[in-house]
Amino acid sequence: MENKINEMLETKRNIEELQEIYEKQKQDVIAEMNGAEEMKVGNYKVCNKIVISSRFDSTRFKKEHEEEYKAYQKESIGTRFEIKVAL
Repeated sequence: MENKINEMLETKRNIEELQEIYEKQKQDVIAEMNGAEEMKVGNYKVCNKIVISSRFDSTRFKKEHEEEYKAYQKESIGTRFEIKVAL
């Protein structure tokens, strides 16, 4: 089992490295777009558009309307998987 845990942690490190590489590549492509929102490159259409979204501010709502907030709270059950180095 320890080998599996070591493999999992190594895989996680590799994923994080690949995510960093992807983000760098993404920024390079965006820079080459020179501010364009869309660009056709060979068989690809590249888009980098501003997106505006609205989100519910639950922290503020809880602060300003505590009773209403409690009335709409819903419990959920899940699991949390962690690996820590034992001392």
